[in-house]
Order: sequence, then structure tokens, then C-alpha cells
Amino acid sequence: GKGVRFVCSVFAGREPVVFFDYGNAAAVAGEREENGRVLHAEELGEKVPKLYYAHSTAVHQYNCVTNTLKKNGFLQLGLSKKEENIAGRWTLLWGGHLKPEQLRTFKPAQCTNHFPSSWQLGRKDLLWRNIAKLRRKHPRDFDITPPSFILPEDVKAWEIERDANPKALWILKPIGSSCGRGIRVLTKDSTVTAKKPAVIQRYVHQPLLLNGYKFDLRVYVVVTSLDPLKVYLNADGLVRIATQKYSTSSKSLSVRTMHLTNYSVNKHSEKYVKNMGATGGGSPDPKRTLAGAEDEESEEEGSSAGEGAVPDDTTASKWDFSELRAHLIKEGHDWGKLWSGIEDVVVKTMIAAEPAMASVWHRGTPLDPRTGAPLQSCFEVYGFDIMIDDKLKAWLLEVNVSPSLSSSSPLDKRIKTKLIADTLTLVGLKAMDHKQLSKDMRVERQNRLLGIEKGPSVAKSRNANAVQSIRTVSEFSEADWELIMDTHDEYMRRGNMERVFPLADSVDYYLEFFQTLRYSNTVLAKWLSLGGPKVFEVASGARDSSAAPRKV
Repeated sequence: GKGVRFVCSVFAGREPVVFFDYGNAAAVAGEREENGRVLHAEELGEKVPKLYYAHSTAVHQYNCVTNTLKKNGFLQLGLSKKEENIAGRWTLLWGGHLKPEQLRTFKPAQCTNHFPSSWQLGRKDLLWRNIAKLRRKHPRDFDITPPSFILPEDVKAWEIERDANPKALWILKPIGSSCGRGIRVLTKDSTVTAKKPAVIQRYVHQPLLLNGYKFDLRVYVVVTSLDPLKVYLNADGLVRIATQKYSTSSKSLSVRTMHLTNYSVNKHSEKYVKNMGATGGGSPDPKRTLAGAEDEESEEEGSSAGEGAVPDDTTASKWDFSELRAHLIKEGHDWGKLWSGIEDVVVKTMIAAEPAMASVWHRGTPLDPRTGAPLQSCFEVYGFDIMIDDKLKAWLLEVNVSPSLSSSSPLDKRIKTKLIADTLTLVGLKAMDHKQLSKDMRVERQNRLLGIEKGPSVAKSRNANAVQSIRTVSEFSEADWELIMDTHDEYMRRGNMERVFPLADSVDYYLEFFQTLRYSNTVLAKWLSLGGPKVFEVASGARDSSAAPRKV
């Protein structure tokens, strides 16, 4: 446990979790709410076992991930291809997408960085199918992504729509591509061969522009649980700007650096501008160079102008959100309206994919006997690509389930190092003695086979509809309190993220869209409606029970 620090619970008698510091990558990181509860391992008064992580050889090793783990006291375990994805001494497995049967090999407190079946978000055809289901039921509420058609089966339907809207533009995307590969802008005169799977999406032809240039947003979203659904939005992200001024002229439709905002496309443009500002502070110092000479991991993409400064059309081709906010406010736009629209798109997208994703996750994850909800064996960081139109409406373009975490540039290093540190602190990794845990699990299985003792009893589930009739916090069960305290503890170590679901002022609105009224979602909604964090003071005096939380 050398070098490991822990953040204590806001409740008495609950286990601390590992705290991940930003390190030197974020000199202007600012204060984190949980900083006052951070202790070094030796301050806990007990020996802390060594902490391990395993990194799959099947995925790229990003510096911001491995450095954050190592600098905060984690040791890396070697993982041969034969052993890959098999539970061992590690606390965290950073790798690819596991199958439910692989998740079932996990010990309690082990977790991995992907949910199974998150391709329900990442594949463009599945994403559209999931959103379209809810769009048919709630057309106004789920107008969150441009209308799309899946090839080859929808090619005739698209041709009819194309002919009915001759002035419309469309964009064709292969279903599993990234980095702008295979993307084409289509018009009424375009022909499409429907041989390869692809999605044709209505083009957002009146995008909001920055000094005449098209841009999109890479928004980082962290999901810590599917049941209950808990969704966080990272406060900072990337504004990716095209390198040719925007035009809808038919002669310009083949100009990829005008219509595509992908860094991998625009870095090859001689007009791509890098800015080497390291922390978002200081004066603008753009350095114009020919981009794309190196691969993305070694590319110095650079920050744009100093925080709060307003770049002009001669500065960087990539900004952060604080720069965008400053620019838009100066232009007279309503930043609050724009950000609320982004939050709404993120939550609704997760709700659309939740039925399919939660179903697969449930197959691989046993219930936690404390809460009655699934053990929190997975979390995931998503890259939502969002376009803003000239009415400030947010449109979801696609979701990346393995967004690039390249961190060698000042801008990317600052944003992504903080993102990973906050995510790992939020997830709540615990110190555990794997040898003792394995021994206890073997004894428990043996005794169960011999009939000496039964397996852990999961708290008896109540009907979700019955929870809605609860009027006072004293009616919550012990399992309900455990779930509520876990949720609040998690929120209190969120760093620079904001929780967008569940929230007291919107949870009832969003619950109407869930295909299944899950018990755990209902418990959290009821807790929030009764006052959320304020109920803890009431709960302590309302009942003489170990379930009632005691604030530290």
C-alpha cells in the first residue's frame, strides 16, 4: 500500500476507497470537495495490502491511465494472453469488453472499465435502433439525434425521404468506423450501393459556427452503474474545429476538412493550428505547423488560448469548454441553455440503451447482499460527439465506447488525466487482501455444498410501485439505506464531474422513459424527492437502527 491514499466516507463506520491525485498534469486543477477527507495509508491505523491492476494486451496503453494508477500506488500485474480477462489478484482490470461469464469470475470489489454489450451505444446502427424505439413513443422528447437509415435494409426508405427533401444533405457512415474513415456527404443526386452495413444520417446543415468554422464537442460521460443508472458528465471536454470555413455549396461537399471535425482528418491540413498553452492559463501562443507528422499518441495538439480568453480565427483548432463558453457568452449566446441541452441528450441516450445493456450486465453480475442491486463490477468512460445547431440545440452524432485517451499534448494531458483520476476515485476502488478473500470464498463454497451454511441472502426485494408510496424516510429498508449511502458517498467524491442522473429536479421526468421500472432507480428517486442528502439528519433521529446513516 506504499504511496496509496484513501478518501474517507462521509458516513461513520464505512470503508474508505482509494483516492487518485491529478499529479503534475493539472497545475490549475482547483480544489476537489473530497480533499479534506483524504488520508495516507499509514494514517488508517492498519496494514494496507498491496494494490494491483492488470492491463489487457488487446487495448492500447494510454499514459494518462497507467501513470495515474502507478503514481497513486498501484502495481501492474503481467497478463499473458492465456490468462487474459481471468480474475486474479488485481483490483482493476483495464481492457476490452468482457462477456457475462467472464464477469462471473470476479471477486467482490474487483471491477473493469467496460460494461458488456456497450456496443448498444458504440455501434451506429444499434444506437439509432435504441433511440428510434423511444422516438416512436415520445417523438418530441427523443428528437435528440438526426433521423437515420440503416443500410442495406433501409436504402429504399432513405431514397423516398431523399426525394421528398431535395435540398437536404445526408452523411453516410460505416457502422463500426472511427476517425472519419469512410464518411461521405450525400445530396439528392448521390447514389449509394447498399452492400456494406452503414448508417445514413440527416446532415445538421445549419450548425453553430465559430468564426465561420464548423465544430463539434467531445463530451466525456462516466457511467458507474446501470442498475441503478448513475450518469456523470465531465466538466471539461474538447471542442474540435474544422480547418476550412463552412459552406453548403455543392462544390464544397467533398472537402472533408470543412465538413468533418475529426482531429484525425484535420491534422493533415496545412491550416491546422496547434497552440502549446499547457494549463489553460497564460497568454495565447499559437504555433502554426503542418499537423499529422506524428501519430496521435506523440502528437502535441496543444491547448488553445488562455482560460477565459476568446480565440479568433488565427488561433488553435482545438479548444476546451471554458474557452468555448467565454466565446459564446461574448457572442451573446445562452451557455446555460446549451449545457442543459447536452445533459438532456446524454441522459436520454443512456436510457435508450439501458434495457439491452442492463440485461446483459445482469447475466454476469450477482446481487450485492447489502443493497439487493447488482455488484458494481463495471464502469465506463464514453466519448459523446455532439453538434450544436444555430438555435443552440444539441444533436447526438455518435458515441465512442473506447474514446482516445492520448495524453502527450498539454491540452489533452490536462483534460484526460483529470478525467481518469476523477473516474477512478468516483468508482471507489477498495483495498482487499486477495489471499484471504480467496480463502474465505473457498470455505463459503465448501460449506454451502456440505449444507453447513447457505449462501448470502439478498435483501428481499419490494415492488418498485410500492416504493413510490413511501412517505417518510423511516420506511426505507436497511438495503435501501445501503444503496442510498453508496450513491451519496460516490457523489461526494465526484471531483470535477457533475451527476446528471439521477437528480431531484428531473428524475421523475426521466423515469417515464424507462422500459422497466427498476427497484433501485425507484428507491433513489424517492430518496431525492424526500430531500436527498438532507434526509440523513432526519433519518438518524427517526429510527434506532444501524441502517440509519450517521454523518462523520
